[in-house]
Amino acid sequence: MNYIKQTIEKIHIHKLKGLVDLEMTFKEKGLTAILGINGAGKSTVLHALACAYKPMENSDRHNYKFNQFFLPTPNSSWQGSNFELIHSYTNIQKGSNGIFQKNHNTKRIYSKNSNRWTPRYRDRTPRNVYYLGIDTCLPMIEKNKSKTPRNVTFENSEIINQSKVLEKAKIILGKNYLEHKEYKSNYSDNLLGVKFGNIEYSAFSMGAGEQRVFKILEVAEKAEKYSLILIDEIDLLLHSLAFKKLIFTLVKIAAKKELQIIFTTHEESISNFSDKVEIRHIWKEEITNKTLCFEKNTPDILYRLTGIQEKPLSIYVEDHFAKIIIEQIASSLRIKRNLEVKLFGAAKNAFTLVSGLLLKGENIKNSLFVLDGDVYNNESEKLDMLKKSLTGKDNSIQDLRTKALEQIKEFSLPKDLTPEKHLLKMITNLNHCENLSEEDIEIINIAQEINACSDNHDYINYIIDRLGYDKIRGYDKVIQTAKKSSEWSDYIKPISDWLLLKKDELNFQ
Repeated sequence: MNYIKQTIEKIHIHKLKGLVDLEMTFKEKGLTAILGINGAGKSTVLHALACAYKPMENSDRHNYKFNQFFLPTPNSSWQGSNFELIHSYTNIQKGSNGIFQKNHNTKRIYSKNSNRWTPRYRDRTPRNVYYLGIDTCLPMIEKNKSKTPRNVTFENSEIINQSKVLEKAKIILGKNYLEHKEYKSNYSDNLLGVKFGNIEYSAFSMGAGEQRVFKILEVAEKAEKYSLILIDEIDLLLHSLAFKKLIFTLVKIAAKKELQIIFTTHEESISNFSDKVEIRHIWKEEITNKTLCFEKNTPDILYRLTGIQEKPLSIYVEDHFAKIIIEQIASSLRIKRNLEVKLFGAAKNAFTLVSGLLLKGENIKNSLFVLDGDVYNNESEKLDMLKKSLTGKDNSIQDLRTKALEQIKEFSLPKDLTPEKHLLKMITNLNHCENLSEEDIEIINIAQEINACSDNHDYINYIIDRLGYDKIRGYDKVIQTAKKSSEWSDYIKPISDWLLLKKDELNFQ
């Protein structure tokens, strides 16, 4: 019986090592990258997948067994381990009416509840599986020091037909290799060898990263159609450019041979290949003890890997008062860590700023330019201002103006009111609001004392001065009180709607 079109669709690990209730899906072919911090359980997923199949009939492929990866020790017998694998395949069968194909989509449970794992190895579905562990990174000279002979002799040398591997290695490693050889020696049955310029050398003299690239390419090229290739720490010992070229190469091989290639990595730059590689990030949730799987590389994921908090969103505002309002909106949506708020000063500067960024070729899709709302609060006025910064009549300039308009918003102000007067009105009308704190009541009482001010900013500054706060803390206190007004949500709606859209679009956790 022949098995074709084999695909792992999903694994659900109920309990295996440190993994609890992890559910991970896979593409039917192509590459899947598993990311996570050290100890997250990335390698455990690969080990489980390696043991889920048996080699195809008449195949010399390795038969991976659970005891190889989950060795019983005094600390753990692996009792209670349990996971499910949903996989599909087609087998070709002979019947009375000739040869026919039968499609299968099955769920298989693997567990250890006694002295042995189930199902029995002979009952597993056949599939050719290749597992490349981190031991393939170990240089040959380091691998078996204790049994290295005093002198290594090459009993014979034969050039094997590995032109595809050789050509791909040239591109990935940037070396003009002339030959790719396989040696048999008194040290090892098989030794990798290459020729570069006038130099010919074996795995004994080969760099660890170089050795591993050849090993990965050899496996990918010899793998039968529909095979499963598992690679632990694919980026180990590779410089960034070689890693990038290796990924592109494997994408092409996998597409041609309909392979599933699943690998683990710590290389955060894999997010740059999300159009070609499926991303799976695993993270242990401390409260529930469950292992979560995310299918996008979010800023939170990158922070766990690098310790650097990326801020993918930028909002530009007129002053510190608006800045604190924006930060409080972001905090209520739990995305403040993903947002950077900057000042541009006078309202007219917003148009100069957005124009300059667009003319530089910057992508402003995740940037917002927020006006207070008392000036330039309609599309016609905004367009007039943009025409002063983005001059010209050709289509490209008009397109830039359209992009700029999409990213300029303002707080929703009632007609003929400044932001400060509107916020003062919100506060003074809070008399009958429930859940007011003593501090809220004091702020309301001070606000009700104000009749008129020569400068709009003084409406808020008067309250802050009476309370004896510094400006930043005072702004925060006033805004916290104003937020209890029924008019607050309408006032901030254009900004909160944009942030909600971005939260969903960028998959913030």
